[in-house]
Amino acid sequence: MGIDYKLFMIFVYAFELFILMDYCNRLFERKISKSKTLLISSCLYAVLYVLCISLNFNEIINAAAFVIANLLIIFCSYKASFLSSLFHAAVLSCIMTFSESLIIYITASVLNISTYSYKQDFISFCMLCITSKFLYYAFTRILSLIMNKDKSVRGSHWLLFVMPLSSIFCSILIHYLSSYVKNNTTIYILCFASILLLFGANIIIFHVYNKLSKTTEQLYELKAIEQKQEIDNTYMQVIEENNNELKIFCHDIKNHLEQISKITDDPKVKGYVESLYGTVNEYSYTGISENKALDIIISKYNSLCQSKKIRISFDTKTANLDFMEDMDLANVMNNLLDNAVEAAEKSSKKKITVSIYSKNNAMQIIRITNSSDAAPKVSDRKLLTSKKNKALHGLGLTSVKNTLKKYDAFLDWNYDEANKLFETTIVFSI
Repeated sequence: MGIDYKLFMIFVYAFELFILMDYCNRLFERKISKSKTLLISSCLYAVLYVLCISLNFNEIINAAAFVIANLLIIFCSYKASFLSSLFHAAVLSCIMTFSESLIIYITASVLNISTYSYKQDFISFCMLCITSKFLYYAFTRILSLIMNKDKSVRGSHWLLFVMPLSSIFCSILIHYLSSYVKNNTTIYILCFASILLLFGANIIIFHVYNKLSKTTEQLYELKAIEQKQEIDNTYMQVIEENNNELKIFCHDIKNHLEQISKITDDPKVKGYVESLYGTVNEYSYTGISENKALDIIISKYNSLCQSKKIRISFDTKTANLDFMEDMDLANVMNNLLDNAVEAAEKSSKKKITVSIYSKNNAMQIIRITNSSDAAPKVSDRKLLTSKKNKALHGLGLTSVKNTLKKYDAFLDWNYDEANKLFETTIVFSI
């Protein structure tokens, strides 16, 4: 291989590295710095360059090395699982093979020359490489746009890797066998059609898998939300039963205290009984709003916050949420207050305030403010869960939004960095 080929291949591999970085940056978050990512990628692509030059363009070894290098770059530099990294490395290799084969067979068919003749002329070699790399870049850009619409492909099943890997092998084999055919346009067209069909099959399978993954994810999310609502509903029923039992118990205790007060003339005993009577009265009164479901929720979170040493206050004097179904109100309040408790528990102030009030007799407003030392994670103004298992968490806010759609309500949030306060506001038009 001449020096001209070697110098040109440096440019080719640099362009391929640029395409890979562009593709990954569109789909993944980096887990190391940009400079470290570039350093790792450059070293691995330098190894690819050395292998290519040393082995004189051995297609099979180059393809295998390309997959391995891209796998290592994606897995080490970006937030992607090993299987997801392998999948994307295989897909990139498949697109690369298709792009090169497409240009080779079109050129061979139009010029009526061998599919390997481009290696014998430096100008032809340069033109073919440049054209195929631009085609490769175009395909990766389109594919990254498709993937961005459905993030579920990042966790693809490992069996899905078989298709692009086998397609690469078949494409290389077809290309190798075509070298034994000289100046036969029909064979070239058939070889190209075979590779085109393989590429099309990959796209179809990938598209179908995307749809299935998205549907499965939506079904799982709906099932998880439904299970959480069932748990909340059961818990609400238990609290209501406990409150009723507490009322009955307090009523009986008051009767007993009255009887004790009547059968004694000792002023000390009477004074002690009266003090107990006041305490029992205080505990027997559990309703602080005109909404039974809301009172149960308040009782639940008063107890929960007391156990977690969180100061919580409710202002519901003018609350009127009778237009909401009890289960919908429970779903909205439980999910929002669960998030507030979780954040407040980790904060230094440990404080939550809940206000539910009317405004101008035209709006009902729910405002929940909680202390939060850490700013929320946000992507495109959407709140992201901070928990490690994304599949099992982060469904609460989705459930709240789905419920609020029934009432044409507006939900907004704000984080006060100076005071370390997170505020959620819901506005109902009535």
